[in-house]
Amino acid sequence: MSKETLRIISGNYRHRRIDFPMEGGIRPTKDKVREALFSSLGNINGKAFLDMYAGSGSIGLEAASRGAAPIYFIDNNKAAIKCIKDNISSLGVENTNVIESDVMTALKRLSESYIVFDYIYLDPPYKQEQYTCDLLLLNEYHLLSSDAIIVVESDHPLSEADFPLYEIIKRKNFGFINLTYFQVKK
Repeated sequence: MSKETLRIISGNYRHRRIDFPMEGGIRPTKDKVREALFSSLGNINGKAFLDMYAGSGSIGLEAASRGAAPIYFIDNNKAAIKCIKDNISSLGVENTNVIESDVMTALKRLSESYIVFDYIYLDPPYKQEQYTCDLLLLNEYHLLSSDAIIVVESDHPLSEADFPLYEIIKRKNFGFINLTYFQVKK
């Protein structure tokens, strides 16, 4: 497996390098996007974090570096899972759970364990357009804390009309990368 590296931006693991696999279509989130994401989230210390379609685990590891816990990673790519586990081990991150599964099955299992998340990062392969289904499942399986924020990375702007259960609370654009922040409508 050929690998590249990227760095943790801030927090306890600041400047530490983590690997990401080059195969399997894994597309790590760029440094400037991760930096803007976590700056906009503010203090996430002690908050439960879910990194869906985790790839290298860079988002979840950045969250761990900033004190979020527990951290859950979901991916069904064997190279990605190995990379995430190796990165967790090399950094010495505790209170993590790596789930090798498709997202639908993983979310169902998490709901059966009565786990809820404060922050969720959703970054499916752009061509799969899984956003609507995944957001519905997160709500249906009761995986969201009362003030949970879901951040969706996409290659195009998302419309609130496509997500009737959610309101868009913020948007950020980085060229062809779009971050859309959702919360459940109250």
